[in-house]
Amino acid sequence: MSTVISGNIPETPSPRFQVVLAWLESLTKKDFNAVGSVMSESYTHKLMPRSIGIDDRLLTKEQTLAVIQFIFGSLDSENHSITGIIHERLEVDDTVLVHLTSDGTSLTGNPYRGDFIFWFEVKEEKDGKLRLVSGKEFLDSKGATGYLETEKLAFPLL
Repeated sequence: MSTVISGNIPETPSPRFQVVLAWLESLTKKDFNAVGSVMSESYTHKLMPRSIGIDDRLLTKEQTLAVIQFIFGSLDSENHSITGIIHERLEVDDTVLVHLTSDGTSLTGNPYRGDFIFWFEVKEEKDGKLRLVSGKEFLDSKGATGYLETEKLAFPLL
């Protein structure tokens, strides 16, 4: 099925926003190698809010990819689309802020819907390529916990 990122995307995205788009598009395609390729080796990620049981630790690139594979691995991309709509974006220097909603269907047929705010820091690395060096993700608390409960999944790292 199709994978789609749409919404508030400029006709000519900035180089930093292109990196964020590549990350988001790779997520919807469940192409985890491509997701990792736009992240620096020292990438760190913070999940929020703490009110759903997420602690204050920073996740490494490997831990972040494990969480991504866990969540997106539970989605059925063969029979259903995984979509993301960018509602708002803000770019300041090396920081890209994105408000995104996403929809999908689990392997068991349950809906997956989320509302997210991502803060990414995008920097040029020694090889000259722009990569994500850090991210913060504010999850839709009700959507995230509801999905995990419906699917009877235990969130990794909690």
